[in-house]
Order: sequence, then structure tokens, then C-alpha cells
Amino acid sequence: MIIHVDRKLLSIKERKSMIMLGLIVLSALIIILSSSFLLSTMWSRSIQTPGGWSVQRDLSNFMVLHIGGGKLASEVVKELEFRGARITSLADIPGDVALSANTLVVFGGEWFEKSLSDPRLLVFLRNAALSGAKLVMIGGATSKFFVALEMAGLDKITTETGVVRNPAYFDPPQVGFKMEREGDHSHPSILISNSSNVSSLVEALLGWL
Repeated sequence: MIIHVDRKLLSIKERKSMIMLGLIVLSALIIILSSSFLLSTMWSRSIQTPGGWSVQRDLSNFMVLHIGGGKLASEVVKELEFRGARITSLADIPGDVALSANTLVVFGGEWFEKSLSDPRLLVFLRNAALSGAKLVMIGGATSKFFVALEMAGLDKITTETGVVRNPAYFDPPQVGFKMEREGDHSHPSILISNSSNVSSLVEALLGWL
């Protein structure tokens, strides 16, 4: 009788062991499947651009006006085109062009510096910003970008005491400006990118748009 009970208890222990083993195997399978799904999701959301692997974002609804060429600016624009943006390259300020919140204007830095004294540039900057377009300068003395914005009446970098507080004082490779609307009000938003790596500049730009 006692021997019969011991065998029964042993059988119950074996069953418990089998159940525990089954739960461990099931948990391991769940972890493996979850990891595989996560990796496949990350892979599907990544693309290989000319500058390397990057998070995917569809830019097919964006129009990019690339004004003034420039080596670094052209490389950034090339990656934006790779992501689906529609590109229009111009050598000078356009006379009449439709601008909206889905318009990104990219200025070549060297061209922008030379055009700073052109009153047409100031008019274009103001009209573009007030229409919701995003303005970006890449390369060159980018501190001049905020000087132009002040001259156009869009931003103020000079205090009442005459102190100049330029956010791009050290001329970072990429700067930007846009007006963000919140209800009936709007406020300026600026972009400062210190990296000289094209992919890093693109990622900073996309995160700001």
C-alpha cells in the first residue's frame, strides 16, 4: 500500500516536471517569435539610402526647391529625392512659385551668402515662411541665414541693447527656419545641425519637418 502511494506521488511529480518543461519551451518560443517579428518590423521600416541605412519616411507629398546648388546641399537633396521627394533645382530665386506647408526650400550656402544683399531674397524668405514652407540653408556661413531672417522681419537676433544673439554663431553645417501654427497663433521653430555627415543632416532635417 505504501509502495503504491509512492509510485503515485512519483507520477504526479513527473507530470509537474513535464508541465514545467513545456511552459519553459513555450516561453522560449514566444520570445523567439517576438524577437523575429520586431526585427522584421525594424527591417521593413528601414531603407538603404546613398548615405547608409536610415529610418524610412515617405516624402512623396513634399516638394523640395533646391536653390543655388552647393556640394553638401546637393548631397542632402539627393537623399531626399531617394526617399520620394519631388525636386526642383534652380540657379536663382524663382519669380512665381506656389509654396505651402509641404514645401521645403534648400539653399546652397555659398549662393545664399552672395545673395544676402539681394532684396528679392528677403521678399522670398518672408513670403515662403508665411506660407508655411520650411527654409533650410546647408553649407557656408550659415550664421548669415538668421541675419537674413531678421532683415526680412521673420526673426529677431538683435536685442534692444544691440547685442546680437545668433543661434548659428559658429556656422553649423545646416540651419533651418519655419513658422509653426498652434490654433490662431504661430511661433518660429529653428533647426541647428552640427554634424557634417550627410545621413545625420538628413535625419535631423526629417525629425524637424
